[in-house]
Amino acid sequence: MVNDWSGQTLPQRPGRRRFVGDVGGLQPTRALQTILEWSRELGPLFEVQVFRQKFVFAASAELAAELCDEKRFVKALPPALVALREFAGDGLFTAYNTEPNWRTAHDLLLPAFTKPAMQRYHGIMLEAVDELFASLPADGGIDV
Repeated sequence: MVNDWSGQTLPQRPGRRRFVGDVGGLQPTRALQTILEWSRELGPLFEVQVFRQKFVFAASAELAAELCDEKRFVKALPPALVALREFAGDGLFTAYNTEPNWRTAHDLLLPAFTKPAMQRYHGIMLEAVDELFASLPADGGIDV
């Protein structure tokens, strides 16, 4: 699936190439950091093109909060999830906002993502990450 963003024009990096888009400017070993650096140049809302696929980034907490406002926006299902509905039914990821099972799943999961709940399991998550890093080779050589 290729996003066309309904013809919207968003800020983008200069030097975009015809077939590869913005790939040439991405540093593979620090792709996320590269995107964050670009946000300082381009502002809180910008697009990155990787070959034919465009990605829109919201790089400020205020903008992200606005975009996550459930009163103003609804979830759109990409074709892969629409196809998955045939097998999985209308669950949290495959249901449309207007379906009862989406609301049920959403309401069940919501308490786990409040700030106090996340603070309770933050320590456990840090322990898991420390354990993961301890199991990696000391020289950083990982064959992915």
